[in-house]
Amino acid sequence: MKRTFKIDFVEGHLLVRDNENIILVDTGSPVTMHKESTLSFLGREHRVLNKGVDYLSRLAGVEFTTLMGMDILSQYRVVFDYENEEITFLTHDEAGLEGVEMALPSLMGMILVNMQIAGRQCLMALDTGAPVSYLDDSITRGMQPVGEKEDFHPMAGRYVTPVYELEAEVGGNTFGATFGNLPTVMALQLKLLRVDGVIGYDFFKSFKVMIDVAGSKVVIS
Repeated sequence: MKRTFKIDFVEGHLLVRDNENIILVDTGSPVTMHKESTLSFLGREHRVLNKGVDYLSRLAGVEFTTLMGMDILSQYRVVFDYENEEITFLTHDEAGLEGVEMALPSLMGMILVNMQIAGRQCLMALDTGAPVSYLDDSITRGMQPVGEKEDFHPMAGRYVTPVYELEAEVGGNTFGATFGNLPTVMALQLKLLRVDGVIGYDFFKSFKVMIDVAGSKVVIS
């Protein structure tokens, strides 16, 4: 069943085209939203939310018909290859990506990975829908920001955050990433769950990444 799509990157968002649908792939969303109540994808019919997608499209400033979340993505092994601008969907019995394997715990619909950032061990939510990564402000407190970035969240609308350039390590591999601070409400939600932040575009552009929810692992190479 292996199927590979070309990726269109728009403002750091991952978009794929499947027939008439423009799909924003978002591992940070537990649910899929679509313009209709049924989404046909890879030969399957999925019951999905048919509200909210127009609002999110306007808020992001990016045109899409579908926001694909973990309810559908978790049914496959998904390989993200940003360097070659490809995303591949595999069944769980098809050979996946070979590389460094790490545990992939999940919590409240989020998929999580442990990494070290600025010398601290951090539990981070993996989010392909995040052009900007985020850290709890207790980690960036006292650091000098390198600038500001505008972003959005459905609960907060559009906002501006100071950003910091930091080195991160995951699975024995280092990469650079730009981190902001989430608005207070979202930051408190993560803190209550003991999650230190969100890692998005910079992580996925640094490695080839396979997310295998059924196998409870993430693989990087």
